[in-house]
Parts: sequence; C-alpha cells; structure tokens
Amino acid sequence: MMYSSLKFIIFSIAVVLGYYLIPKRGRPFFIISINAYFCALLGIKHLAVLFGSTLLSYVCAFLIQKYHSRRLMYVSIGMIVFALFMTKFGTVFGFDSILIPAGYSFYALQMISFLYDVHYAKIKSFSFIEYVQYMTFFPILLQGPICRFEYMQKEFKKNSSFQFERVKAGALLVLFGLFKKLVIADRLNLFVTDVFNHYEDKSGGILLCAVLFYAFQLYSDFSGCTDISRGVSECLDIKLPLNFRNPYFSLSIKEFWNRWHLSLSSWLKDYVYIPLGGNRKGVLRKYLNLLITFFVSGLWHGTGLQYLVWGCLQALGQIAESIAEQHFLWLKNTRHIGVRLIKRIYVSAFVLGSWLVFRAHGVKAAVLIAFRICTNFFSFSGLYSCGLDQKDFVLSLILIIGLVCCDLIREKKSEVRQCINQSSYFIQCCVFMILIFGILVFGMYGSGYNAADFIYMQF
Repeated sequence: MMYSSLKFIIFSIAVVLGYYLIPKRGRPFFIISINAYFCALLGIKHLAVLFGSTLLSYVCAFLIQKYHSRRLMYVSIGMIVFALFMTKFGTVFGFDSILIPAGYSFYALQMISFLYDVHYAKIKSFSFIEYVQYMTFFPILLQGPICRFEYMQKEFKKNSSFQFERVKAGALLVLFGLFKKLVIADRLNLFVTDVFNHYEDKSGGILLCAVLFYAFQLYSDFSGCTDISRGVSECLDIKLPLNFRNPYFSLSIKEFWNRWHLSLSSWLKDYVYIPLGGNRKGVLRKYLNLLITFFVSGLWHGTGLQYLVWGCLQALGQIAESIAEQHFLWLKNTRHIGVRLIKRIYVSAFVLGSWLVFRAHGVKAAVLIAFRICTNFFSFSGLYSCGLDQKDFVLSLILIIGLVCCDLIREKKSEVRQCINQSSYFIQCCVFMILIFGILVFGMYGSGYNAADFIYMQF
C-alpha cells in the first residue's frame, strides 16, 4: 500500500473518519494501531523491526536521561548506525539474507536525533505512547519528511476537533501530490529510464533532455510524496514540516541545500556538521566538516560509488563557491541582475551535472554521458522513440513549464493552495475536479512501470 495507490487513499479516508469519530482520549491508541496495521501490510518482519527498534531506543533514551550518560548515548547511536550500515551495505559484504526494513533509512535518523536531543536536554519529557506515535506515524514512515520528536510531540497534543476547511485543504494537497507523481513524474520516468538504460545509442541532445527530465522527475516525485504525506497529516491537524522550498530558484549551491530535502539537510547540519565543529574551528576545518557531512549524505543515499562522488561534489561545489566569493566580492551582490543571471546559470549547470552522476549507472557511465552531451548536444535524432511519442513529449514539456510557474508563484510569496482555499466554493470545486480529471486521464497507468514506487523508496 504505497502512497500513490488507490488503496492508500481509501485507507487514509477511513483513518481520518475514524480519528474524528472516536473519543479524543483514544486517539493516540487509534493512531498507533493504524500505524501498526499499515506497517504489517508491508510484512510482519518490517513491523517487528520497527516496534523492536522503537522499544529499544526508548529504553536507551530513558537510561540516558536518568544517568546523564554520554557513553550510553554514543553506544546507542552506534548500534543504530551499525544496523543502518548493514541494511545498506550488508549485501556488499556477502550478507545476502539481511532484512532491509521498509523506511528504516528515515526512522533510524529520527531515533538518532531523539537520543541525541534527550542527552543534551533538548527534550525535557517524553512518554512511551508519544514516542511510539512519533516513530510509527504512517504518513512519514516510508519517505519522511524526517521529523524531530519535540515538534511532533506538540502536534500530537493538539487533538483538535473536525474542521471541514482544514480537511479540504489537506485533501487538496494530497491531490497536488498525486498529480505530481502520477501525471508528471511517472511520465518523465518513461523517457528517463529508456535513455539511461540505452545511453550508448543516444545522441548528446537526447541525453541532455534525459538529464533535464530527471531533475524534474526527481523533484515532482519526491515533493509529490511529501505533499501526500503532509496532506493526509493535515487532515488530522498534524502539520508536517516543509520539505521543499522551490529549490530550482536557488542562487547558490548552499542555498539549494537550504531548499531541497529540508528535513535531511537540517538533520545533517544539526547531528553531523555542528557536532564535528561546524564553522567554529577555522576555515580549513569548516571545509573538512562540510566534506564529511556530504560524504555521510552520499553513504545514506546508496551503496554505489556514484553516490559517494555525488555527495563529495556537493561539498566541493560549496567550498569552491565560498572561495570564489572571497576573491570576487561582486558575486555577493545578488541584487544585480547580471550577477543573478550568472549565479542561476552555474547553479543550474552544477545541479544538473550532479543529478547526472546520481542517476547514471555508475561513474563511468556518467562521464561518458557528460562527454557526449558536451560534444554532440545539437543532435536529437530518434527523440520520439525514447519511451514517449511526440504528444507525450510535448505534454511533458508543458507539465514542466506548469510546475516551474507554480514554483515561481510561491517564490513571489504567494501560496497557490492558499489562494485556491480563499476563493469561492465554485472555483474550489472546479480545481478539485480538474485535478481528479487530470490524474485519471493523464496519470500514467498500465504496464512498463509501477506507479506505486517512489524514487526515494530505494534510499
């Protein structure tokens, strides 16, 4: 029961109805039961790992708080990191039978942040019920966003009554997410998969299109999943933190990571970069800490060498950017239209290049693709035989332009969903119908792909 499936939508509707029908005192137990049922559908082994990890980390947190033991904190976090390492790299060392729990990459980070914050007294009090809710909350279980306990503790305590306007706003966000996933991301996926699987036979122009399409596929896929998670949670009056903030409008690589996958970026900053010393121990130590932080990010994303290269590229890009701004002060003048244009060009080129490394089947393939793009990017022979015919290709371009326009509106401090919710009920009904119609008619269903698989499920 993945987030884009009809079963998940029906399941979520039933959860929202049940949540508001039962007495408020019973809601925490209702949510925990629902979370357990959701995880059990993925497999009893996954359920056992989730609740076993939750119980063990809770006991460790209790002991850490009671004895103020830093050593116990390190040991507890070390066990979680080791388990995470084995789930990702166990097969590399020949452990083929290792269970890879669904969503472990995400809730392992939540356990680490919880133990760290308990030791440093950022979390003053916590109950077992609150912690189980936090660890097993089904909208964020498989793909995040990665939430902090103190934030979710406040959200769970609201225990609000039913409000039609809030549920309607949440449902609209769910539809936005489904549209991004089923209409945009899965359509782009057909082209991207075909080109990257047969890159040896493709021209530079087609390869460039595939890299560009992948950038928007990944964005619409992952942000679409986040929208679904946030929408379902909002229907329960549990507001999840924003995970994307118009990342492709960034004027620097550093700014990009303050807009892309915010929950992971802030986690890495607070629990890797700052504990290493951050920028408090000189420039060289700052650069080293940055390199280690993004190396960890690469490890978290996958086992292939390209993920490590991709992570190091993010750090080296920011280091080079910092050095350039120290020697060329005019680069800091982002109010100048020329400077903004230069920054947008190099940030876009860097991001596309890093996505190429991220998506390609290995570093060697990425280098070959990059070389062919640079030497033959005017050739588009066979463009409409790469998974999409001419109509679908043109539709993909239109959808990308529409996605960029929506982000541009948000960038101008005007939230699209808020504008819709403040309009007349007739307009709201029209928007709902258009989205539903678009998902049913233009959504990618059928053979050749699995609409239930979000890209970040593999990480």
